Amino acid sequence: MMTLALTSTFSAPASAEGGRLEQARKTARPSPRPPQNRQQSSARQNQPVNRTQRQTNIYSRRPPSSRYGPQPRVATYYVVRRRPAPQAVPPPNALGPRQGPVELDKPPPRPPFQRFVHRYPYDSRKPGWVVDPQDGNPTDHRRISGRAQVEGSYLRGGLIRSGFAARVGSPRLDVDTQLSFYLQPPAQDAMYLGDTGLNIAPVALPRLVWRVGLGARYMIDARLPGAGPREYAAGWNMSTGFDAFPARPFVISARVDRGTLYRTTVWRARATVGITHKRFELFAGYDHMQIERVALGGPLLGLRAWL
Repeated sequence: MMTLALTSTFSAPASAEGGRLEQARKTARPSPRPPQNRQQSSARQNQPVNRTQRQTNIYSRRPPSSRYGPQPRVATYYVVRRRPAPQAVPPPNALGPRQGPVELDKPPPRPPFQRFVHRYPYDSRKPGWVVDPQDGNPTDHRRISGRAQVEGSYLRGGLIRSGFAARVGSPRLDVDTQLSFYLQPPAQDAMYLGDTGLNIAPVALPRLVWRVGLGARYMIDARLPGAGPREYAAGWNMSTGFDAFPARPFVISARVDRGTLYRTTVWRARATVGITHKRFELFAGYDHMQIERVALGGPLLGLRAWL
């Protein structure tokens, strides 16, 4: 009896399946980058970008690096030129301390505290006495002016008063004086009452000038020689008043004084309305003087000259 044993061996490629997968992986896998010189790459990274910050700026842009090997470098340069800004030409300054552009339709404005006056109220049919700060030419007007006046008044009891007053200065600052002569003919008695002061005008407009002042008041005995002992006294005086020019040719003036003669209290108030003709003003009003309990007041009529 014979036994036959057959052994069949099949040798399949062990890496057949693995080989296909590996080929697929190789196909999908990118090829490795070729080695580069590290010194060259570091030198490129550390290379400074050429930029000019004064007149020209140059900006460089690098494309993104490729994964598949070296690519040609593409550089884009943007040149930006900075031009200096044009210098603005400043407008011309006004002809005076106030800064501002010149307006051709009227004269340059004047400072708020600088005032000029006409030769007399309503000169050349202009409003008021003080020149409008926004109008007029300073060369045609005055900075310093003056005025003088005389007046007469009849008081009760046969008392007669004659007066003289003067004022000189600028519209903002002036000096004035008033002197009244009181005469009582039956008793042959007479005396002088007057005051002198420095005035400041907080308001100096074409149609209104308001003043406040401080000065001295005095009394001088003027009785005839031999009629009795003479009396003299002096003291301080404070005043406030205004001159209004509502419309041509009228002028309205008023004033209030408070002072002393030695230790005696003195009050004085007056108001007048005048009509002007060029340099002259004819005015009428009322003047009242109160010395303690003695009242000296009455209507008045006078003539004023604007200088």
